[in-house]
Amino acid sequence: MEPLFEGGRNVANLGAARARYEEAVGTYRIRVLTAFQEVESALNDLRALANQAEAQERAVVASRRALDLSQQQYAHGSIAFLDVLDSERTLLSNERISAQLLGQRMETTVQLIKALGGAWR
Repeated sequence: MEPLFEGGRNVANLGAARARYEEAVGTYRIRVLTAFQEVESALNDLRALANQAEAQERAVVASRRALDLSQQQYAHGSIAFLDVLDSERTLLSNERISAQLLGQRMETTVQLIKALGGAWR
């Protein structure tokens, strides 16, 4: 048997416990939805960066071929050395962009691993 005056307190404690439970469930749901959103965002970013990297690699190959051609033309006296330097500058610029894209892909991969719950030690 419960004393008459403690019955109200027990009902209030039960209500408070239920409220804490509902709050914890709500917080959990928000965290799960946020995690799903982060995973989806990272996957989309990786896909876009992979497409950019592929296109950039084609640009590097094309600029490397252009440099080879300009070096051959310079060797035969068809063009000035400034044209060779311009081709080298274009190649270096494309290679720099490729390196930056690789860095972005690595950062995005780390974000994906974090979003999937990966722990770093």
